[in-house]
Amino acid sequence: MKAGISKISLQIKKKRFIFYTLAVLEIVFLVLTWVVSTGVFASKDYWQIDAGGKTILTVRTESEVREAVSLLKNTYVEEKARDVRISLNPVISVKHRYYGYMDRKPEVADVEDTRNIAIDSVRRNLISVKTSQTVDKKKKIKFSVIKKKDRAIHRNTSLVKKAGDEGTEIVTVEKTTINGDLQKEEVIKTEVTEKSKDRIIISGTGTSVAKRGKASSEEGDKYSLASGKAVVEFAKKFRGNPYVYGGSSLTKGADCSGFVMAVYKHFGVTLPHDAGADRSLGKAVKSSEMQPGDLVCYYGHIGIYAGDGKIVHAMDEANGITVSRIGYNGKRILTVRRIFG
Repeated sequence: MKAGISKISLQIKKKRFIFYTLAVLEIVFLVLTWVVSTGVFASKDYWQIDAGGKTILTVRTESEVREAVSLLKNTYVEEKARDVRISLNPVISVKHRYYGYMDRKPEVADVEDTRNIAIDSVRRNLISVKTSQTVDKKKKIKFSVIKKKDRAIHRNTSLVKKAGDEGTEIVTVEKTTINGDLQKEEVIKTEVTEKSKDRIIISGTGTSVAKRGKASSEEGDKYSLASGKAVVEFAKKFRGNPYVYGGSSLTKGADCSGFVMAVYKHFGVTLPHDAGADRSLGKAVKSSEMQPGDLVCYYGHIGIYAGDGKIVHAMDEANGITVSRIGYNGKRILTVRRIFG
């Protein structure tokens, strides 16, 4: 009977062994199926860019390699450049590598970091980028200043007959840079697209004021001088604007002589930014014969006669540009000067 029991027990153990073995094999099968389907243990690839035996960048795909190399080469290429030649030193090499489950995962750059890493490689002198390119530069051509003299205009008075205009030219240059630093620049061609126009200044040498529309006695050139009333009308447009010591802006602020200078500049007349120097300009006239546009000079101050016993001037910080009586604050007139006759 004992022998029968032992036999039954042995059979039970065999069945258990087979059951557990099959269960383990089934689990192993399921795990292997999951590994194969997910690729957990499969080897993965990456791309490595080396220069001079040092790795400067690691990326995931071949397209990122092309983008990184393009960034390295074109960092210092100017917009609309032609005949571009680029060389890298040392020459870069691209390696396609793999790593498995047990290997250390490489540090791969994100797409947005590729440019920064590429440029940083240049800054750290891991790689040098030499660029030769042909570019066009638009430049201004300065106008010439031609000075002429005219006895029909009072001495110490200058008139700008023509303001002058800058011209433009296209300069084609071939330039060589290393990491953006200019090494050589050679002008290949220059083409003038717009000629400059000379500035012509007429300086008075006479003892009387030029009459409106009178021809120059020396050159035969004709020019018209603005009337004093036009000067006053223009000056009054800026009433209420601020007084600024040392300023000469009709809108942002001016002092007394700066205001007079800016007003007359609008009419092509060059005056000094100096109330004292203004006392010797143009023609001296009596106070009783003042006309609109005349310069009314005081000690340390100047204004423009506006008619009706008033002047338009940059008075002070409290009042700004305003219209006042000619004897405001008890001021005494030193001289009256006529620029336009």
